[in-house]
Amino acid sequence: MFVPAHFRPGPDLSTADIVCQYPLAILMSNGDDSTGPLATHVPVIPESDPGEWPQDLAGARLFTHMSRANPHCSALHNGSVAVLAFTGPGAYVSPALYDTTEIAPTWDYVAVHARVVLERIEDRAHALDVMRRTVETLESRFGSGWDMSAALNFFDKMLSAVEVFRATVLDAQGMFKLSQEQPPRTFARVRDDFAARRSTTHQDVAALMKRTSR
Repeated sequence: MFVPAHFRPGPDLSTADIVCQYPLAILMSNGDDSTGPLATHVPVIPESDPGEWPQDLAGARLFTHMSRANPHCSALHNGSVAVLAFTGPGAYVSPALYDTTEIAPTWDYVAVHARVVLERIEDRAHALDVMRRTVETLESRFGSGWDMSAALNFFDKMLSAVEVFRATVLDAQGMFKLSQEQPPRTFARVRDDFAARRSTTHQDVAALMKRTSR
């Protein structure tokens, strides 16, 4: 992903945070000449400690899974290189917020693209543990604390229809396009406008703008 210098993450903006806070990623890989590129939305959780990841995420280990009925799954093998694309918050920026008429509308947004090497988790007990960790991770962040203990037999049966992968990050780029290229007064106007909106996506962008080094 091409990232202009002024949109790269600074010390107060973390690619790891985006991966953990927006865990529904698009896994993209090359197909053959007849299928072309393949893409599937997948949930992703960290295996290694996100607090120890560098900004380029090199060496970070992730878990994900995919339905075996998906043709994309059969195209993935141990050693396959793929891209996991994480989409953070984004919001439309109206030219009405600028001081000049010589401007076009744009979109402020955050995204992280991670190039990964995939490894199938062949051991059934390990795969079941990954599914358990996935549920616990997502429940703790987005759910109501549902305990899957009573459903373990169901998840064990479900494994026959699901392929579990470890994804080790080779490198990653973070795009934090948050109006940094604008003059300070315009930047502040966009930030304050977003913060005052009822939309949570606007508010999330504003929160990141408040952390942006200017």
